[in-house]
Amino acid sequence: MIIPRKPNTLRNRSESIREFTALANHMLEKNKNAFDYFEPIYDDIFMVLEDEQTDGLEPKTIDEAMSNEDWPKWKKAIDDELASLNQNTLKKMNRVDLPKGRKPIGCKWVLKIKRGSDGEIVKYKARLVAKGFAQTYGIDYKHTFAPTVKMSAVRLLLTIAAVKDLNIRHLDVKTAYLYGDLEEDIYMEFPPWYEDVNPNGKYVFKLNRGLYGLKQAGRQWNKKLDESLRKAGFMKSMQEPCVYYKMFGDNDKTVALAVFVDDIIIAATEDKDIEEVKKFLKLFFEINDEGDLTWYTGIKVSRNRRLRQIYLSQSQYITDMLKRFDLADCNPQRTPVDVNIDMSLVKRKPEDEERIRGLKIPYREAVGSLMFNMVSTRPDIANAMSVVSRNLDNYSEYAWKNVKRVLRYLKGTKDFGLVLGASEGGSNELILEAYVDANWGQNNVDRKSESGYVMRICESAISWKAEKQAIVAQSTTESELISANSGAREVVSLRRIMKDLGVPQLGPTTMHEDNQGCIALMHNDVKNKRTKHIDIKYFWVREQVELGEITMTYCPTDKMLADIMTKPLPINTFERLRSQLRIVDINEIVEKNQNSFR
Repeated sequence: MIIPRKPNTLRNRSESIREFTALANHMLEKNKNAFDYFEPIYDDIFMVLEDEQTDGLEPKTIDEAMSNEDWPKWKKAIDDELASLNQNTLKKMNRVDLPKGRKPIGCKWVLKIKRGSDGEIVKYKARLVAKGFAQTYGIDYKHTFAPTVKMSAVRLLLTIAAVKDLNIRHLDVKTAYLYGDLEEDIYMEFPPWYEDVNPNGKYVFKLNRGLYGLKQAGRQWNKKLDESLRKAGFMKSMQEPCVYYKMFGDNDKTVALAVFVDDIIIAATEDKDIEEVKKFLKLFFEINDEGDLTWYTGIKVSRNRRLRQIYLSQSQYITDMLKRFDLADCNPQRTPVDVNIDMSLVKRKPEDEERIRGLKIPYREAVGSLMFNMVSTRPDIANAMSVVSRNLDNYSEYAWKNVKRVLRYLKGTKDFGLVLGASEGGSNELILEAYVDANWGQNNVDRKSESGYVMRICESAISWKAEKQAIVAQSTTESELISANSGAREVVSLRRIMKDLGVPQLGPTTMHEDNQGCIALMHNDVKNKRTKHIDIKYFWVREQVELGEITMTYCPTDKMLADIMTKPLPINTFERLRSQLRIVDINEIVEKNQNSFR
């Protein structure tokens, strides 16, 4: 058997680690005996990956934690975890009773510090994590997919709650993965720091329930939560599987839930409805009531009930990201992309391959971190992310400069965030509207166009997208039609979710488009020499117009909000459109209306 070589120096060798783990997983599938070789190396790799993502306060081993001044807090976290596991999850058995051919998987402790919106320490957490990489498909697991709520659905729910002045509560399910019922028999070694009760490794554990690290743990937890919510009378949105809703009382008041793994947002008109849901969930799970929603998956949530607005920001996340990539003291930029960017220089040249690999640029890590910021609260960097994420495997130094420019832009706007809810002086009806645009032949390498859309409710950006088109459009009309097709799919999806949340759209959704030819194609069944080649799927939009789901209307280019998604813009234009997307300095709003904030 050919054994892949362990990377010489693991620290800051993310690329080597990826190559090694990919080959190792392949070899494990071919030869189960290879596990004895790989297990200690995987432990080293886990150490490195954790070390690259922490600030040095989180110990990597139990021994390191014991030498830490915070050891009493870590010990309490470990004791709480073990008490919870011994109650329902772990069943001790003699090693000699293992079924023939079965080998227990390993486990390790992961010690983490949970922080609040301003970076303060909130909680010391200990997790016993199974080494799921040693599981065998068909024996230890089969299906692994588990859904999580899309951020567009969360923003939609928060916008509705802000405008309707609903109460919003944040619930957290403690040790959520431990509630999932396993469909396979899985055996596990005793955890480290357990030698005193397991002399000479005589005993192993059989898992009765899910455990963090198992490949199927997320899926089984999601199934368990879904069963419990259905018993409580909640219905699942057919369009968004992690959004649930239920009618309460004689007035058909809607109570809505958005679920992201073990974080649950509840929105309801009255607190008593929220308490009823919480009381029911406590019959099945241990629930922590975090109170009013102020922090959600790394996003700071602020609320002004007088103005009926909610503010989403990630200033602490951006600060940590800048530190991670050594740009904490960089000079800020006013736009995320240079208007004169040359796409032909983004891809690495063959002769630069070895030199750039030697630089160990954290390109993928930076793009991934920025992507989370973009999909959560910052549509103003969507076009930039569309550009820099196209060459994750063969990026050039020029591409890395563009990534750093995005980080520099965020340095100067780290306190900026998204405003959701009612708009001052505007219509505050919960009506969805869409802006779609395309930049024809933008790419000077393959001449493919750039699509973009923005979905708004009460002038708040709910959903957005910037993407390179898959085919070469032969005209501006064709590129706009492709973009309209992408936007129309999102419109239909959001309309269905809004109906589930008790806010049905009584008329067609207005889609703003700045190309008259595209609008004409949507209202007329025209086939001529300039349109006969266009793929039939792009005319699905016309069907939605005929069904009354969408109506197309002309929007002058200088008022097209989606323009910010399709191309780099001059400073004045960029800042004007950013403001119209309601991306503003949240700190200024808080200081201006301090008495109105909770």
